[in-house]
Amino acid sequence: MATILIVEDEEWIASLMSERLQKAGHHTATAMTISEGMAKLKELKPDVVTLDIIMPDCSGLEMLRSIRKDPETFAIPVVVVSSTDESERAFSLGADGYVQKPVNFSKLLDAVKHFAVLDKVS
Repeated sequence: MATILIVEDEEWIASLMSERLQKAGHHTATAMTISEGMAKLKELKPDVVTLDIIMPDCSGLEMLRSIRKDPETFAIPVVVVSSTDESERAFSLGADGYVQKPVNFSKLLDAVKHFAVLDKVS
């Protein structure tokens, strides 16, 4: 299955997302800040990134911009998972999916499965 990087500053949400994704057969890594997320992104080259917008050190939308500008990471699918409704802005910056909090795990799993499959086919 896929390797998924979860960028989420709420430890309990990151833990729950990781648990659910692992139960679905995926490998996960978590990052609690954008800077940690960027470092793990470069190190792990995950199949999919889930990205919160409201983070302590920087906006998740800034990380999304950085991912899309970098030739090494621009093709990695990003599913934004946020309590804010900034889906239009996220999609305009290159998000591949958007899941509103509280997280609907079936939607999250569907998005991850869809993008992980697309990534493997490419």
